[in-house]
Amino acid sequence: MRRALFAVTLAALIAVGCTGTGDASPTASPSPPPTPATTPEPLPTETPVPPLPPFPPFPDDLSPVALQVIEAVERGDTTNLWVILQTTVRLCTDEGLGSLPCEPDDPVGTKYEVFPTASCQGYWTNEPREVVNLIVEMAGAPYAIARIGPDPEWAVAEDYPYGSLVVVFSPRLDARMTDAVAVYLTDEGIVRTQFGCRRADQFLEPGVEEAPFEVIWRTNVPDRTN
Repeated sequence: MRRALFAVTLAALIAVGCTGTGDASPTASPSPPPTPATTPEPLPTETPVPPLPPFPPFPDDLSPVALQVIEAVERGDTTNLWVILQTTVRLCTDEGLGSLPCEPDDPVGTKYEVFPTASCQGYWTNEPREVVNLIVEMAGAPYAIARIGPDPEWAVAEDYPYGSLVVVFSPRLDARMTDAVAVYLTDEGIVRTQFGCRRADQFLEPGVEEAPFEVIWRTNVPDRTN
């Protein structure tokens, strides 16, 4: 009887050992897969703007006379300036400032071949070839071209050639200097000039009784007027 009871008890203990949880370690859960690193979106880039050319193309309808002046200045060609210089014949007088003075040995009324020009004051020169020499010596790069409107009253009253177009050149040595050159034109040629006493940008400002200028071409080189 004892053996049977012991056998039953032992069998019961074995069964409990097989079915119970006991102290066994739990099975570890699998780790989630690593999150892939995200690549940052590239920052938008601005398309670089190409710099403007220092000298943009001239207008297609630009006067051939203006082109001839610009090309002659670039080459230092006084001959091609001289052939389009519009001289006139005037009588010398003794009327003072602004008039055409007579040479010491010439009487009043002597005829001279002359040309109107100016520095700080306008005058008639009886040595017009010196004008084209001065253009080549003083004019640097072209600065602007402008239409200058109808003749003002002072030009009409004095029978003074005014022109319809002006080509302005920067000073040859330094753009900050008041040594710019203005060459005034008609379709026939050069009718007057002015040397110095102004910077290039100041030649685009109309004077007394003058209509506003219409700039039709201008260099992209920054002003160096300060």
